[in-house]
Amino acid sequence: MGVHDTAAVVRHGMSVVRDFVGHGDFSHLHRPPEHIRLADHIEQRRQAGDAQRAAVTHAVATARQAHAAALTEPPPLPGARSGWDARAGGARGRSGASGRAIGRAHIHAPDAAAPAGAILIARTLLPTELPLLAPAAIVVETGGVLGHVAAQARERGLPAVVDAAGATAAFREGDLVLVDGDAGVAVRLGD
Repeated sequence: MGVHDTAAVVRHGMSVVRDFVGHGDFSHLHRPPEHIRLADHIEQRRQAGDAQRAAVTHAVATARQAHAAALTEPPPLPGARSGWDARAGGARGRSGASGRAIGRAHIHAPDAAAPAGAILIARTLLPTELPLLAPAAIVVETGGVLGHVAAQARERGLPAVVDAAGATAAFREGDLVLVDGDAGVAVRLGD
């Protein structure tokens, strides 16, 4: 072999490609250390990968269970202002957008369509949901006066109450509700 030849050296089940044979000492590359067997190393890596996959699968399953539980029984909102007692017939929050509206309550569910002209009551709303809805007013348990719900309500001329803790518990589907966006309150007028 010449100095600038390229050769594949195969010894003891390991292949090494060597460039510039004759330049440098490559004798240590021809064979793995005696205490490491390639098959053992591959098996260890496979087992580690299996353990990682099992851990990730378990974490995803746990997260899905927690998500399903949160949808059916939402946790308390951290930092939310305390609202009126549900028996008092309303919810108090902050003014998100001015104006007043009276209509039938619709408790928002992501998979259910909201009737047009209803008072939309929700724990929270996504910015992408709002343009698809046509409520008479909005009452949400989260958010603030500079949040996306308040901003979009002002743009559309809809009365809105934000940060109204307990609003979804204070009203039932179909209740007649008055929303006063100026005062930041929603009051049940009757059934």
